[in-house]
Amino acid sequence: MRPRWLALLALLLLGVGAIPPRGIAQPLAAPWNPLAATPGALTVAVTDPAVVRLDAAALQTAGWPVDQIDPQTVRVTRRGAAVAAWVETDAMGRLRAVSFVATGNESPWSREAVYWLTAGQDPGPRLPAPPSGTSPWTWEVDQVYEPLVASRRGDSWFAADLDAAGRPAPLAMTLPVALAAGTAVQLQVATPLPRPGHVLELWHAGRRVAVAAWDAAGTGAAAQEVTTTLERDLPAGALQLDAVLASPGADRVLLDALQVPSVQLPLPTIAPVPARREPRDVRAGPVPGQAGATYLILTHASLRPTLDPLVAMKVAQGDVVAVMDVQWAYDAFSWGERDPAAIRALLALAAATWSPPPRAVLLVGAGTVRMRGGPSRPPTPGLGLSDAPVADPLIPPWLVRGVDPAGEIACDTCYTRFDAADVRDDPLPDLPIGRLPARTPAEATTMVRKLVQHARPAPGPWRSRVLLIGDNDVLPTGDPDPAGPFTPILQAAAAHLPPTLVPHWFRYVPVPEVDAAPGTEASTAALRCRLFRLWDGGHPADRACPAAPAPAAAGPALVVYVGHGSPWQWATTSPDAETPYLVYLYDADGRTAAPGLPIVLAMSCFTGNWANPILQSVDERFLLVPDGGSVATLTSVGSVVSAAQRLVLVRVIDRLTDAAHPQTLGTAHQDALAALPAPLRSLAYSLHILGDPDTRLPPPQVATQWLPVVRP
Repeated sequence: MRPRWLALLALLLLGVGAIPPRGIAQPLAAPWNPLAATPGALTVAVTDPAVVRLDAAALQTAGWPVDQIDPQTVRVTRRGAAVAAWVETDAMGRLRAVSFVATGNESPWSREAVYWLTAGQDPGPRLPAPPSGTSPWTWEVDQVYEPLVASRRGDSWFAADLDAAGRPAPLAMTLPVALAAGTAVQLQVATPLPRPGHVLELWHAGRRVAVAAWDAAGTGAAAQEVTTTLERDLPAGALQLDAVLASPGADRVLLDALQVPSVQLPLPTIAPVPARREPRDVRAGPVPGQAGATYLILTHASLRPTLDPLVAMKVAQGDVVAVMDVQWAYDAFSWGERDPAAIRALLALAAATWSPPPRAVLLVGAGTVRMRGGPSRPPTPGLGLSDAPVADPLIPPWLVRGVDPAGEIACDTCYTRFDAADVRDDPLPDLPIGRLPARTPAEATTMVRKLVQHARPAPGPWRSRVLLIGDNDVLPTGDPDPAGPFTPILQAAAAHLPPTLVPHWFRYVPVPEVDAAPGTEASTAALRCRLFRLWDGGHPADRACPAAPAPAAAGPALVVYVGHGSPWQWATTSPDAETPYLVYLYDADGRTAAPGLPIVLAMSCFTGNWANPILQSVDERFLLVPDGGSVATLTSVGSVVSAAQRLVLVRVIDRLTDAAHPQTLGTAHQDALAALPAPLRSLAYSLHILGDPDTRLPPPQVATQWLPVVRP
């Protein structure tokens, strides 16, 4: 994470910052793809511009009866538009090969362009000769994520982040040919600061080779194309250019890509393996012979085998369950290419036309804001937990701008907003929705096991225990915390707990002279000792804890946290403290399970940012840990203001603990969002459920003691 982003994060945690322009909207998906229900359709996926040649053997292997196909009826389609093809035949007029020019996918969501091949219908357009072509040499590396700014493509990934301090950003590349002085070079840039007089220089081997100057006074962070010319020759082969921002005064420029239009490279010829698509019409229901479902699970094919215990549990509870592959949504509504709008279109279709329609949706699969793919780290040894997102999203986030000061955020509830083309014009979701952020089958198996376990809660006092955790109201200097106070929010939550639920307080108070109420701690280490001993019995690594006289009964039904946060910790205490947090990412690892698992309500900023491209979030990891942790969390991917925290927290607790009609976490979440006034509606986009939206609090265990009746 870059230092500038750390500074921005600190400001956001304090509630500072204005909502940026709305930026690029995500419209509803394209209309229904009829080829998804066409028998015999084949697809090929291409990531870079190329000439695609599919010979008869490859088509036969994919399932086409080549000898029976009329070559004149072969058609190539991409996203509903016919693609001109070159169709080769042998001396007998039989199909020999199909060739066409493929482009890459320039959407923000995927690199793969998917082409559909059909036969037996109207012929598509034909090329007059075997295909060939060129594409300009382009250098682009996605290594800087800036959620406040959109690139030319609409994502938030850039090659370099430049500021006026003059620090060079190294750009490693390989030139296919030498470039002479005077060669035109196009730079794709975005300018977060709306000012004139941007100046960007390119250097090689200690000498300036190009300078670009432009004005962006009225465009703000809009992406632009700037053209410059080389002042010196550049050699072919591997080299490093240094990009330097030389603007006078304060400035910042994000460099997206570099292109040399005069260097046209011939397209390679490739032979991708065609895939046969099973004909499927999701308009008729989730699967053939099933017209609807009350509970809909959308997952990735790699995770489907892990879900049988969850499906069995839902069926036993009376649900009609459907498990659908996310690729079916892409095939039906985005022509096979990854596009979050296709998922929303599928859910809207199900809600409007299926019988029965779904009452709740569960997404099973991790995702990341690195939508076009990227590297991931290996799993943590011994834990089966990965510290970084998968290379390609299994179930992608819906990314939305203009609703949160943090910029682009992942909005799972946007998938169930059906009342407007732009989700920002639809303030509330129509269906409860949650996510199991599994990257591997092992992680999916862990979360499913925890859900099934929670549905049959073990007896014990844990079912009546609530942990109330609060960040500091007062800074170590004695000044009020700018984002606080947090204690009144916790007090309001405690006031709405029924008598059957017993609160236990854990409040961080760095200045005890200001507040010495029960449950307060001036030491984060001491607070953490008490907290985890009651959460799950403690951990051997908690060396700061004094020896306990005897193992204490552990396990809460509900955990509530109110305070500062980041994706990797609860609270932002003194940076020089031995433990500058109350709970942090790796507290989840290696813990032992208490008799039951809690629902967590994390009223904080960013602690549930599951689509973060750097590390897992702390709330996500407590859900993923094999033993202990949590069963479900209501948490935020963005920034949160105190007034909204209070409204949501009280409403959710009221609904979860209603003695006559206790609600699920999903319906309580919906009800709380509906109660938010318009000025606080940003929380309706950032607040989401990690876990099953059907999760409920276990019935409190009430002890009854019978006393003898003594007659005089």
